[in-house]
Amino acid sequence: MQQPLFRQDPYRIARDTWVIPQIEPGGFATLVSINSMVITAAEPLIVDTGCAINREMWLDQAFSIVDPRGVPEVDHVTPSGRIRG
Repeated sequence: MQQPLFRQDPYRIARDTWVIPQIEPGGFATLVSINSMVITAAEPLIVDTGCAINREMWLDQAFSIVDPRGVPEVDHVTPSGRIRG
């Protein structure tokens, strides 16, 4: 599997909300911006819109923001694969 084109650090957009940015090639001379969010409120939530190409980097970034044990289990597979399990 190829590596992500760019690595960008997560950044805060609100007190309890972080964006994990990703930029990937989208075709001839095109870059696609894919953003996931981590909400660190009383009940943490991960909104995963990423893709499998950067799964390991994405997991590292998401879990540098929120403890995975504090995020409720999900009953589906995200675009990046299962978060846990």
